[in-house]
Amino acid sequence: KLSADGKSLVGPSTVIHQSQGSEANKLYKIDGTYYHLFSEVKSEGRVLMMNRGSSLYGPFETRQLQHVNPSVDREPNQGGLVQAPNGSWHFVTHHGTGRWEGRVLSLLPVTWVDGWPVLGEVGADGIGNMVWTGQVPAGGTPGLPVDALPSVVTGDLFTDTRLKPQWEWHYQPRADRWSLTERPGYLRLKAFAPLVADNLTKAGNTLTQRVLRTAGGATVTVRLELAGLADGQHAGLCHYAATYAGLGVRRSGTTTTIAHNVGGTLTYGPEITQNAVWLRTSWDVNGVSRFSYSLDGNGFTSFGGTYQLTWGGYRGDRVGLFTYNPNGTGHVDVDSVQYTIAPTRAYKCVSVRSGKVADVYRASNADGAAVIQWPDNGKSNQHWAFQSTGDGYHTITCVGSGKVLDVAGSSTADGAPVVQAIADGRTSQQWQLRPQTGGEFALANRNSGKVLDVKGGSTADGAALIQYRDVGSTNQRWTFQRVTG
Repeated sequence: KLSADGKSLVGPSTVIHQSQGSEANKLYKIDGTYYHLFSEVKSEGRVLMMNRGSSLYGPFETRQLQHVNPSVDREPNQGGLVQAPNGSWHFVTHHGTGRWEGRVLSLLPVTWVDGWPVLGEVGADGIGNMVWTGQVPAGGTPGLPVDALPSVVTGDLFTDTRLKPQWEWHYQPRADRWSLTERPGYLRLKAFAPLVADNLTKAGNTLTQRVLRTAGGATVTVRLELAGLADGQHAGLCHYAATYAGLGVRRSGTTTTIAHNVGGTLTYGPEITQNAVWLRTSWDVNGVSRFSYSLDGNGFTSFGGTYQLTWGGYRGDRVGLFTYNPNGTGHVDVDSVQYTIAPTRAYKCVSVRSGKVADVYRASNADGAAVIQWPDNGKSNQHWAFQSTGDGYHTITCVGSGKVLDVAGSSTADGAPVVQAIADGRTSQQWQLRPQTGGEFALANRNSGKVLDVKGGSTADGAALIQYRDVGSTNQRWTFQRVTG
């Protein structure tokens, strides 16, 4: 028992359990019984254990709740019990064995057996085993074209004066090495003198995000403006964990050169004369990444071969923005970061009135490109992926461009055009799928409350999509046809 101020123990203490590697303690009181949940190391690996008793001071029964096969199930152990609104029980766990994507998270079903919460599939010995599939405890509307997982806001246009929460500095933030206000709409990164030459993990102002592992892979594309580069400065896009690699530019005198860095070994590419460059990294489900660059934002040239993402320091690979210079001078302006997760499911959005589908005009990759209706031609600029925001809305991503459905200028006006844009978390990029009769839906914009509409009720090829107050007409109603598995 703790004192009122929480600084000392009151009265005699009792050791209720002692074992090798005990950690991750949780205490529950369920239906009058105390459950002490923890993990410990056994011959098979780290497993989940539990003490049970009617008093905090014992006596306790002790039981193993789950078997482990580390090479297969990656040691699900540290976590907690949760109860869903429908009364079912589950165990939220991170896995002890990490890989390039980090330590994965699982939601395992719990079965109560003789008053014990057993994880996963109950074996013949009454102890649980890892399961890889199950029923999501909270259901949705039948027929909604959504993935089970909420979307993660990862892209950024740097329009705010504070960094968004997806960003993390590799080291302690240094206020004098970056700014969002010196040039509004850009992240200005100022070169840091690295502790070790050309070591991307030894520069003190690298700004990072976690990598995401999905079946379809992921891509990060950044646009850098280079007018502020100084002699000797490097700037670009990188990966790092136990190992590191990056693709960027190097300024030598007045010459700017593409530069690839793997473990401190640099390979130089062509000289560039433009004051802007696009850099990209794409990785697949196995963590094999490829860097590329572009001088116009459309055609990309691969450079540097493949790089295997790694695990290190108790976490997975990070993808980051870097700039360094031995003399600490110069800066780079980051205009945009686009972080695209390849969809595992995609859909056509079909207008009930015209039978035509939502289409990004001329398959453009540009921000602000118009969205129109067009006959179905099977191309990726007509395919859309839906991801839940977790609170009743969805982002709708064009498979062809990786950009999301947005209302131009975040307008709330009737007739405002609907366009594509880099996902940055604005409410004008979030849509509520409102079920109607006959499997039809209205798509209501979170920012304006207005719905996706074919302008003027047109059935013509190329008619623009706009937002408009919901009047119940068929040019404001949509069905969704799945196009990928």
